Amino acid sequence: MDDINHNGRNSKAADTWLAVNQVASLLGVTERAIRKQCAAGKFITDTVKANGGSQYRILLSSLPQAARAKWALQQARQEGEKLGDPR
Repeated sequence: MDDINHNGRNSKAADTWLAVNQVASLLGVTERAIRKQCAAGKFITDTVKANGGSQYRILLSSLPQAARAKWALQQARQEGEKLGDPR
């Protein structure tokens, strides 16, 4: 079964969703800038209830290629550290 986010696009449950602060770090901009871009529909988003309010979650595949590559590199480094390979 597919989930449908508030932008009306289908997404598979296995896709990776990132918090606003993670996307801001990947793109080198402020969290406020990311929230504005989410509100403007620039990314595929979902909202979750957290910390007493609603927060955006952003679909990784909706980010620019450079940001997706940076995220993949960070994940590979974290895996390497878990396996004892300090790249």
